[in-house]
Amino acid sequence: MPLGAARFGLLGGVADLGKLELIETQTASAVGTVEFTDIKENIYNVHFMTFSMTESTTPFVTRISNNGGTSYISSGYQFAGQYGNVTGTFGEDKTTSGGVFIEGGAGGSGIAKNQYAYLYNLGDSTKYSFSTSHHFSEHPTLGHYFAFYSSVYPTAEVHNAILVGATSITGTISLYGIAES
Repeated sequence: MPLGAARFGLLGGVADLGKLELIETQTASAVGTVEFTDIKENIYNVHFMTFSMTESTTPFVTRISNNGGTSYISSGYQFAGQYGNVTGTFGEDKTTSGGVFIEGGAGGSGIAKNQYAYLYNLGDSTKYSFSTSHHFSEHPTLGHYFAFYSSVYPTAEVHNAILVGATSITGTISLYGIAES
């Protein structure tokens, strides 16, 4: 028996570590908000979101809730990111008092965008919740546009719902948990 096979046999369910487990997929058609209120924060320490938008007429904002989605935290986020486009324009964006947990990038009529984000510690009341994300879109004035962001909500508490909002969202958003055992 190969050594790797023997180690796997001794460790049991190692094959499921890091496995994406779909929590929910929502398809939106010209709506203002998409909410995820059963995010299984008590099961997953790391979540993964994918955004495939065929249109977002304004930049979309993603916020988290500490009360199951009754309300969403609209200030106090800290984030930093870098962006660039095909014309060779690059820059950074940062704040210590932002209104979004996952930066959503530019929007506009007919603007397509794709994004993924990792969300950490949402269900851990002893740690800050934070996210990392990467998005690509067709910017209204800059052309093909990309950005990388990291953000934190610097209050240690449980976050148990996620809101994605814009003036009008059309597309598919999926939320996954990443298995740890």
